[in-house]
Amino acid sequence: MPQGLRQRVRDWVFRPWLDWAQVEVTTACNARCVYCPTATLGAAWPRRHMSLADFKRILPMLARSARPSAWAQPLLHLQGWGEPLLNPDFLAIVAAAKGAGLRIGTTSNAMALDSEMAAHLVAASVDVLSLSVAGIDSRNDAIRRGTRLGRVLEALAALDHHKKETGSATPSLHIAYMLLTSGLGDVERIPETFAGRGIDQIVISTLGFVADEKLRPEAIVPQTEAEYAALEKRLGRVAESAAGMGIELHYRIPPPPGRRPELCAENVQAAMIVTVDGQITPCMFSRFDETPFVFGDLARQSLSEIWWSDPYLRFRRSFWDGAPPPRCLACDKLDRL
Repeated sequence: MPQGLRQRVRDWVFRPWLDWAQVEVTTACNARCVYCPTATLGAAWPRRHMSLADFKRILPMLARSARPSAWAQPLLHLQGWGEPLLNPDFLAIVAAAKGAGLRIGTTSNAMALDSEMAAHLVAASVDVLSLSVAGIDSRNDAIRRGTRLGRVLEALAALDHHKKETGSATPSLHIAYMLLTSGLGDVERIPETFAGRGIDQIVISTLGFVADEKLRPEAIVPQTEAEYAALEKRLGRVAESAAGMGIELHYRIPPPPGRRPELCAENVQAAMIVTVDGQITPCMFSRFDETPFVFGDLARQSLSEIWWSDPYLRFRRSFWDGAPPPRCLACDKLDRL
């Protein structure tokens, strides 16, 4: 058997089964959110786009590795440390991925999402579109510098209009809500802010990565089981309120100290991230470590070679063994029981 064919067969047989994959299509951003490391690093932050050619090169590997599902096609999320819509090839990337039989999701700050772009996203059959916010009023604009909550609401109206005009069920519209300590007083008003705007789901996250120590007080980290239970109960009531308005609301609260470490909320056992440079990492936060978790480069290795490499295997096994790396033990993404 020729060497090239042997490699393709090996890659097929030993491909990973992924629940989802995330591809960073750009590191450029038109916002300067106070909690984002790209803003903290300023001019030192590298800004580049993934080209359509590079995406098409890695796409077959990702499509082969997508776990079959009885209810939906696998999801490829086009997002990283940047604003995806700034990539001039974004719509072509979506078209290529859809042609490979994948569902497509992305997250945007909406600043480049005018009515024309809304029409393009609907026509391109983007499956899931999340819009990022960090407040229900002008506080959002102060935290997410360079963005406006008003523009997010305008984008939602444009998307809802084009969906209705074309009879399209997609994209499913989500809100990615960053909840900071200073915004806790607003949580009960979150559902009503987005009700009646075509929103299907709201996902509330907390500040899992602190890019600037001055923001440490903004990270919501319950210190006791009682504190955790109180916040859990409060957000549970908010989720019930949202359900009454026809919106799913999901949230995740960092567990208090003292619990036994379990698996990572980023699903490191069955998901991966492809950086704008084509590197494979289990975690976007890791990029800012002195020694990032990078297990291979798709420009030099196949996905199966990277996934089954000894270092990557040891990393994934460490979570099953309850002994993840020290950096992971200190991370709010680590689930604990």
